[in-house]
Amino acid sequence: MLTKSMPLMIEKAQHLGLKKNIAAHLAETHQHKEALAAIAKQLDFDIDGSENSELKTILEAGKQELGAQSTGDGSDAAIIRAAIHVEEYELKQYEELGSLARNLGYEGIARRLLLTCEEERQANTKLHFLFKTIVAQTAAIGEVPVS
Repeated sequence: MLTKSMPLMIEKAQHLGLKKNIAAHLAETHQHKEALAAIAKQLDFDIDGSENSELKTILEAGKQELGAQSTGDGSDAAIIRAAIHVEEYELKQYEELGSLARNLGYEGIARRLLLTCEEERQANTKLHFLFKTIVAQTAAIGEVPVS
């Protein structure tokens, strides 16, 4: 679901730095997906391909906000806000699962999940930086809503 949404975000983004950031994180997200599949296999857990309703709700809200924006900076703001919401959700999930795996004695799995959590934290930091440098400067002159 996320790997299908990110190419649309890249396409809609106006700022080259934002496009590059999302593209790099898409490659990382593919690696995360493979790692999760390997973890599921190791635990003999069947991944049935069902959609995550929380993530779907976050992506739908971002899509609606993006559709409501008509300017380049406005669409970049919507993309960044949606991406930050996704990152915050992922951070919470990876941190909780990493801690759970560690508590259950799955140290290798815990390390992988917590590494992924750190990668998501870095992506979140980059998005906040992009928001400040790309969007907030334009918002200061009243062209883009900050919230």
